[in-house]
Formats: sequence, C-alpha cells, structure tokens
Amino acid sequence: MRSTAGMTLIEVTVASVALTTGIFAVFGAMGTSSQVRNRAKMQGYAIESIQAEIERIQTMSFNSVATLVPASSGMSFAVTGLTPPAGRAKAGSVIREADSTSTRLHLRFTVDWADPTGAGQVVIHYHHINRGG
Repeated sequence: MRSTAGMTLIEVTVASVALTTGIFAVFGAMGTSSQVRNRAKMQGYAIESIQAEIERIQTMSFNSVATLVPASSGMSFAVTGLTPPAGRAKAGSVIREADSTSTRLHLRFTVDWADPTGAGQVVIHYHHINRGG
C-alpha cells in the first residue's frame, strides 16, 4: 500500500511558483510605493514654495504686486529641494493672466521640476484683489 503522507513533486512546484509570484508582487509594490512617496515629497516642496510666494505677495500693496509681476514676462522664483527642468534657472514662475483687471490680478503660480521618474508640475491660481489700500 502507498503512503499518502507528504507532498508530490507537482504540489511542491505549484506551491513554489505561487510563493515566488507573491514575493515578486510585494517587491514590485514596494518599488511603486517608493516612487509615489518621492513624487509626493516633490509636490510638497512645490506647494510650500508657492504658498510662501503667495504669503509674500499678500503683504504687498496691489500696485507693488502689479509692478513685481509684469503682464508681459512674469517672474521666477527658486524652489528648495527641486531640480528645475533643463534650460531653466529656477523651478517656480508667476504669470499674470490676461483676465487681470485694475482691481483684480489673476496670478498663475507654476512649479516645474525634473526627477528620475520624469517631469512634475504643480499649478495654483491666485487672485489678488485691490482693496484700495
């Protein structure tokens, strides 16, 4: 009579393939998680820099902001922790949008960067209102 204790070679092979597939899936998820974490960190740097620029502008008079961010060319600002794209000295820029008026400046803040996973960008729109002060 044959003993039924133990596992056959086919059962061991199937179990090994299933275990190997699971291990590869876990390592793949870890790599993706690392990329997502890095991208979130870069976006955090961008948002913090834009927020700092907006807070700086909020302390200025309307006319000073209008002069600082000319309609034709805008201005640029450095972003700590991010590498600007090729051909640019700074990662951040502020552009005055065409729909700005004498009482409201529509500013578009953009931060572009390059990292090993590719290019990244954060864009935030801000309206600076002339309150007559």
